Amino acid sequence: MDTNTSEQIFRLRQQINNIVDELVEQEATQEKNGSTLIRYDAATKNRVELEKLGNKLLHTPTMQLRQGRLSENEMEDAVIRIERQLRDHCYVMHL
Repeated sequence: MDTNTSEQIFRLRQQINNIVDELVEQEATQEKNGSTLIRYDAATKNRVELEKLGNKLLHTPTMQLRQGRLSENEMEDAVIRIERQLRDHCYVMHL
């Protein structure tokens, strides 16, 4: 695996980690009756779930990068797909 591939994998993982951070932050702070309600326990549990799901979803694009079968555009498409799946998972957790 060359340096460029390592950098791409790092960038891909960082983007997904940033999405997880954003989703957890949204979950941790909710507006309720004009005051902010902090739900750290739930947010921590959700972080673990989202990190596991994110890592699972990263497997295929990471392997494709290592094999040289994922272009820059396809990598961005993968990030968008993974973000959508993570957001859907958050939505399902709140039904």
